[in-house]
Amino acid sequence: MTQAGPAIDPQFGVETWRGSVRPWHIDEMGHMNVRFYLANAAEAVVGLAGALGMPRAFTARAAATLQLRENHVRFLHEAQIGAGLFIRSAVLEMGDTDARILQVMFHAKTGLPAAAVTSRVEHVTASEKRPFSWSQTARRLARGLTVAAPDYALPRGLTGAPTLGPANMAQADALGMGSPAAGAVTASDVDVFGLMRPDHVLERVSQAIPHQLGRNDLPFAQFMPELAGHFGGATVELRTTFHRWPRAGDRLVLRSGLSAATPKMSRLTHWLLDPDTGQAWAETEMLIVNFDLKARRAVELAPEVFKVLAAGLIKPRALPAHDGST
Repeated sequence: MTQAGPAIDPQFGVETWRGSVRPWHIDEMGHMNVRFYLANAAEAVVGLAGALGMPRAFTARAAATLQLRENHVRFLHEAQIGAGLFIRSAVLEMGDTDARILQVMFHAKTGLPAAAVTSRVEHVTASEKRPFSWSQTARRLARGLTVAAPDYALPRGLTGAPTLGPANMAQADALGMGSPAAGAVTASDVDVFGLMRPDHVLERVSQAIPHQLGRNDLPFAQFMPELAGHFGGATVELRTTFHRWPRAGDRLVLRSGLSAATPKMSRLTHWLLDPDTGQAWAETEMLIVNFDLKARRAVELAPEVFKVLAAGLIKPRALPAHDGST
């Protein structure tokens, strides 16, 4: 990997995307859904590829492209309807065939970071997705785009390897993970190469959240009446590993569970699996703070409510330190 560059500043890298939060981007929590952060970041990767001398890397006749392998996202300042946003992208490190890249989504009005996305991408052939070395042009251009990640972009609670074992159907059955979403890849879910888009992976995860956060067994009315009717969750950190890429017509099943919890925060683990082979398409971990939808702030569960929540852990374990800030 190349040596990291200087500390980040507000004009780091290159601007690769600019837009705003539209009404259809809003989820039941009243802010932009995680899927659209990833959709915008995926567009921004196209811009970064252009800045690396690969302006047609995501077209149907491309010789080479960039394939996403991992994503880590810190959600920092929530984006609500109408918010103007832009993304600046840079390189953190470049290896022989891969690179770690940073994309920070900023609020245009305040300059505050809405989210920081750190990804590992591979330089691959467009047809076979076979990794091969970067060109000398890409390496030269990358040197001018290389920065060091700011503290707010670094992992906080999602570090190290996942601890639930290999993501597959047999392990999901052994852990008693629920199945809150299922379906198939449609033609509208895939990219120009016919592979499921990363934001649609997160869309399947988003579909599962109401099954997990909208639990009617939590005794809010008795112990926390002030939250009854407006309790939700806000994702503060997310990590996704992409193992295999489904195509249109491939079947999907999501196996999910509460893998760790404190009175203020929960860790949800999601495995998107192929029901025909039992293998994983992708796995995602999310840190979600308990959220008062009216006051727009994180809240701590009463002991009696937390006891009911914690009883549903698929594998009790300590939750890494995280301040729960959004």
